[in-house]
Amino acid sequence: MDLTQKLIDFTATLKDVQIDHPFAKFPEYIVLRHRSSGKWFGLVVSIEKDKLGLDGKEKYHSSM
Repeated sequence: MDLTQKLIDFTATLKDVQIDHPFAKFPEYIVLRHRSSGKWFGLVVSIEKDKLGLDGKEKYHSSM
């Protein structure tokens, strides 16, 4: 199991957290929200490495 999946599995166990996919254009992006306020506290995205100044074209998975 990769780190992203571990993060998602853990946050799913928290009662005040909502896991959301708000971007129709990027359905694989995940937003972690406070259930009571709706404010984001986390974002999981995949970005091509070259857009971050890294070598390669494969995707870099990032959790914020």
